[in-house]
Amino acid sequence: MFFEIVLAWIYSHLLEYVLHRHLLHDPKRKLFFKSHFGDHHKESRIFNMVDTKYISKLNILGDPELKGLMLLMILHFPLVYFSPTAYLVLFLSGITYVYIHYKSHQNISWSRTNLPWHYDHHMAPNQNANWGVRLPMFDILFGTRKVYKGTKKEIIKYQVLKSRQKNININM
Repeated sequence: MFFEIVLAWIYSHLLEYVLHRHLLHDPKRKLFFKSHFGDHHKESRIFNMVDTKYISKLNILGDPELKGLMLLMILHFPLVYFSPTAYLVLFLSGITYVYIHYKSHQNISWSRTNLPWHYDHHMAPNQNANWGVRLPMFDILFGTRKVYKGTKKEIIKYQVLKSRQKNININM
């Protein structure tokens, strides 16, 4: 049982990495997934990590990200017959992903402190790196972890954007 839990947890992070890198950021698929890069990344850049969609209540039917997670849970449902424990871990990983991803785009300081790899994904000049949201383990393993937070350029940019946001009352 312990092996199933660990394997499902690792798989959930690998799935997150692969889907984010090869599906959501693939130029060939930009038309189909334009809300990810065209809306989510654009908003995050403008508002220093905040995406206004993540400030409102969850909208399961209107949010492509939540619809995608539900589809993943449906596609993985046959796993229940072989390993209910692994399916439960995947389900809880999905809930954790939603909570962490939403929080990272609601509170800049929290994101910058607790998820620097995800903050780097959105705020660094190169947004085609740092694919893990919950953890950077596969970015480290595959060499796609690129550190931006803490660099001189980032500190200056963060301070400038932070002062602008105080004027428009975004959660810091």
